Amino acid sequence: MRTHARTTVRLLVLLLAVAGLTVPAASALADDLAPPVVTWLEVTSFNPDHTPYVVTVDDSANDPTTDTSTLVAAWTGHTQVLADQGETTIAFDPADEGTLDIVVERCSADGTACVDTGLRRTVTLHRHLDLTVLTQPQVGPGTQRAWWYVSPADLTGEVSWTLVDRTVDPAVVLSSGVSPVDGDGFDFDVPDSAPDGLQATLEVHAVSDTSAYGHLEGEDTTEPVLDTVGPALSFHATGSVVYWPKDRYLDSVGVNLRSREAYETWIDVVGPDGAVYPLDHYKGYLLAMRPRFAAEDGAGGHLPNGTYTLRATVKDAQGLFNTATIPVRVSDKKLTWVSWTHTYKAVDTVSKKYVGACSTLAEHGGSLGYYSQTKCERPKDSTVLTTNGVWVPSSPGGDYDDVQVTLTGGGAHPGSAYIVMLYEDYYGNWGYRRQFSGKYGDHPGALVHGHTLIRDRQEKPYVFWETGLTEGSRYDVDRFTVALKYRALR
Repeated sequence: MRTHARTTVRLLVLLLAVAGLTVPAASALADDLAPPVVTWLEVTSFNPDHTPYVVTVDDSANDPTTDTSTLVAAWTGHTQVLADQGETTIAFDPADEGTLDIVVERCSADGTACVDTGLRRTVTLHRHLDLTVLTQPQVGPGTQRAWWYVSPADLTGEVSWTLVDRTVDPAVVLSSGVSPVDGDGFDFDVPDSAPDGLQATLEVHAVSDTSAYGHLEGEDTTEPVLDTVGPALSFHATGSVVYWPKDRYLDSVGVNLRSREAYETWIDVVGPDGAVYPLDHYKGYLLAMRPRFAAEDGAGGHLPNGTYTLRATVKDAQGLFNTATIPVRVSDKKLTWVSWTHTYKAVDTVSKKYVGACSTLAEHGGSLGYYSQTKCERPKDSTVLTTNGVWVPSSPGGDYDDVQVTLTGGGAHPGSAYIVMLYEDYYGNWGYRRQFSGKYGDHPGALVHGHTLIRDRQEKPYVFWETGLTEGSRYDVDRFTVALKYRALR
């Protein structure tokens, strides 16, 4: 009845307008009329294709015989006339989605002027899933995990996915599949043949069927970089042998592992029998790992002698592995002081010689005859001199002590003969002079510390000395004996 009466009033208004009579302005109507009572649905987030949105209006406070206004729902460029009394289902546009405000306005009968009643409702329309898919920045071959953030409803059923190479035209599908919803993510596959370093596109289509929102679908893409090659690494050791007795000589070797891509790192030792002895382990990104290998067995003892393998294993965040190995020998030898003596024929020790014009250096089998002034007596031409040298045993630590050279011989005329011997030290200086009488026998030179006398100790050690005379002396030298102490592995 009220709707019929108000319709009649509106027709009269139109007739008055045609007759040129005045129609009340909207502002006047708004001032004169009582506001309507509007009841909104409690739900503010919904799928309009699943949940009808009904607005209930009660405008009975105004006299229908004089009220010519119309109540209108307005939102984002759309309007819909509301029933004066009762329910109206809002007919949202198919393109409407997201958050919008529904405002109730009171408009003049001809619709030329409207005023806001102050009644409004903010709602959020969901016709699609708001889906965000994430993966690790880099993914390796095999089964990988993807996660999602989704609203307004959780995913149900299965997820369709396709891994595509869109860097080429036409695009190439690398893999595809349908995976079940599992918690907040799903699994997808990266083929072993996928190009390393490719920025691929993972395209995802998901579905949600719930009582609150009905059927919703959503799509998203993400672009992981494919990592199909194990992490690069650099693996070195400071030596190739460990002598584990604690004598400060190669008691251990340093190990240096570097990898910018590894997320987990292991260093272990593999024995000749295949037994594995852990050396170091770290989970997390680590630029370098520098343990030392001291041939320990992890139980308070030492590994048996033999050749072992230092093995580095690195794994990246994608689960890809890489390894490197270094062989290292383990020995229980230790440095021990050893006395060494060796006798050489005199002629076998000559490195250089200088013989004055008045003198002679004679060879008698393995002996040397130093004879001054055999041809004349000029002092400046009377010298007979040899530089002598021999190799000596190598010391792993370069440690020597108590070096002495002994000359065996005597004067050709014992009463007036003499001969002089000097050492050349580590720096190339001559010193430690000894002068021997003409009596035949063993004539020991100076006893000198090996670090002073032994040259090239770390590579190929040797010792130098000089033997000579002048002023008419004549001397026969049969042999030289070199004695020293050095540290050797035993």
